[in-house]
Amino acid sequence: MTRAKDVSKITTDANFSGTLDVTGATTLSNNLSVDGGTIKLDGNYPTGSNNVALGNASLDSLTTGNNNTAIGNSALTANTEGLSNTAIGEGSLDSNTTASNNTAVGRLTLEANTTGATNTAVGGFALRENTTASNNTAVGYSSLYSNTTGSQLTALGRLALYANTTGVYNIAIGSDAMFTNTTGGYNASIGTYSMYSNSTGNSNNALGYFSLYSNTTASGNVAVGHEAMRLNTSGASNIGLGYQALRSNTTASNNTAVGYQSLYSTTTAGQNTTIGYRAGFSNTTGAYNVFLGYEAGNDGTQSARNTFVGYRAGENITTGICNVFVGGTDTSQNGSGSLITTGSKHSILGSFDGNQGGLDIRTASNHIVLSDGDGNPRGIFDNSGNFLVGKASTDITVEGVVIKPTDTGGGMLFATSSGERVAILNRNTSDGSILEFRKDNTVVGSIGSASGDLHIGTGDAGLRFYDAGPAIYPRDTSGNDEDGTVDLGLSSARFKDLYLSGGVYLGGTGSANKLDDYEEGTWTPTYTSTGASFSYNNQFGYYTKIGSFVHAQFYLLASISGTTSNLVNVTNLPFVSANLSSVAESAGSVWFSGTDNITPLINNNSSIIIFYKNGSTSVLLGADMNNKYLVGSVFYRAS
Repeated sequence: MTRAKDVSKITTDANFSGTLDVTGATTLSNNLSVDGGTIKLDGNYPTGSNNVALGNASLDSLTTGNNNTAIGNSALTANTEGLSNTAIGEGSLDSNTTASNNTAVGRLTLEANTTGATNTAVGGFALRENTTASNNTAVGYSSLYSNTTGSQLTALGRLALYANTTGVYNIAIGSDAMFTNTTGGYNASIGTYSMYSNSTGNSNNALGYFSLYSNTTASGNVAVGHEAMRLNTSGASNIGLGYQALRSNTTASNNTAVGYQSLYSTTTAGQNTTIGYRAGFSNTTGAYNVFLGYEAGNDGTQSARNTFVGYRAGENITTGICNVFVGGTDTSQNGSGSLITTGSKHSILGSFDGNQGGLDIRTASNHIVLSDGDGNPRGIFDNSGNFLVGKASTDITVEGVVIKPTDTGGGMLFATSSGERVAILNRNTSDGSILEFRKDNTVVGSIGSASGDLHIGTGDAGLRFYDAGPAIYPRDTSGNDEDGTVDLGLSSARFKDLYLSGGVYLGGTGSANKLDDYEEGTWTPTYTSTGASFSYNNQFGYYTKIGSFVHAQFYLLASISGTTSNLVNVTNLPFVSANLSSVAESAGSVWFSGTDNITPLINNNSSIIIFYKNGSTSVLLGADMNNKYLVGSVFYRAS
């Protein structure tokens, strides 16, 4: 044996065939070559061949194991028969006895491993608690730290799969990925904090930062994207693909969300399928929905059993259920059904948004709408079963067609047109009925043609619209004219008002039988006297005109100022009197509160009443009527 003091004197090449034991400090200026032996620094020399042990107690227990490398205090210290192990770091593979093909790099890596084989641990404390499990790979500080018997595991990243004990076939890549997992198996987690809280959940796949972060016991989930399914705890068989897809889901199962923040707010609702940017974003508890398209079903919170397909289809739905909206691909328009909030059980095909073309079904239910690409309703089945074409309401004044199959007005067709014919009915060859009306299959009337004119009626009561007259006259439905046999109204069923621009022939057809005018109204009787002015306490009048005959009433009470010695007349009659040559109009009666008896007179072609006193030619003066009542009426012919 050569001591250190001797080695220190070697300045040229030297060969040693025995054991070189160095206890002090030695400096080698050239190469140190070991052929077929074992290098051991500190502690006992290991047996076997091709072993390297550097560190106190490293490979201390080796008996027959070969091809092992142990670097660090107590590295592979318990190894006896294990082969081809590499342990670098204090306490790495410390308890390994017979296991082979393990690689441990880092302090206390694979420290508890005894018989587990083919494990790779890189990073301080990686796979520290592993005992008999094999075929594991842990890269990162404390990755797979707690694993004991779980096998076929891959952990890459700080604290990845830290708590795993017996779970098998897991893959965790990223800092803290699957940190809490204990017995869950067949999971794949890629991304920082991905599947962090998983404990016993199996067969989950998570790719992205915080993806499936809160999952604990749920299985069969797929989360791909930043924070995809972050809050899921026990919800199973979900697929979240996209940034924050299904982020808030906790216990709901069987959801599929594909797209940026798709089904973002869903918590406990299951059986939803959404594809598209923020599709179903606000849905919390609504289940059995299918949303396909950009922001389809975006605002729905509790809406359920809806199917929305297209750009922003059903965007603002809140609690509406059982709707089907398909359409809305033009981004300049609202999506199909996008304005409907609480409305339910609608079916929309096209870009109709729920409030277009006069049709507002945002909070209504049970409509079917066929619309064009601009959202205009072209065909509508309303919630009463009516079918509407070209209109949004059953209002007959609105242009379009309505078919009513049931309810009030059931079995009816309503058609309205603006500035155009509503319907065309054509009869070829002969005159007769064009449209026939029946009650209990018995004919009750008809509209038809008569020698080129329109005829309408039933039995002997009918009218012909005679274009050549022009005139409308009675005619039966057999085509015979009726003269003096048809009444207009009955004693118990009278017409109300009759509006004529001409006259009425009564009792005959001659000019003497014609009544051509009747009128009622008010007029304002007014005093007039030269040099005088009047202040009225009462001043009103009424008139009736029948033909040319006028009956005018007046009521006057006034005080006079100024000149009171001149003639006083009443002017402003409602009609100018007729010109009866030398005959003046004279009729009427007057009550006067003065001392004179008064007689009224109207001259030809005049609207003035002159008052004479006491049957003489003396006229009424201003002084006579001051503060006196003048009440009366006159009868005259109008011009």
